[in-house]
Amino acid sequence: YRTLLVDFDLRTPALHALAGVANQNGVCELLRAEIDARAAVQFLPSGLHLVPAGKWSDEARKAATGEKLESLLAKLRGPYDCVVLHG
Repeated sequence: YRTLLVDFDLRTPALHALAGVANQNGVCELLRAEIDARAAVQFLPSGLHLVPAGKWSDEARKAATGEKLESLLAKLRGPYDCVVLHG
């Protein structure tokens, strides 16, 4: 299965550290529409794909609701069989 792991613990993210990748270009940047979804996905040696939390801001918090959040999740879901959200 193509699996995407998404770190939705936006205030205290940890998955990037466990995966050994930078916490850049992640969920917060997607919510603020600074990058597109493909730029946020990091490919891990295990075969998992990871979207880190990114850099927290009040703008990201405000955008993490309603239609904007649903749209983001739909974009992330697209090419994957399984999407795991960590919160």
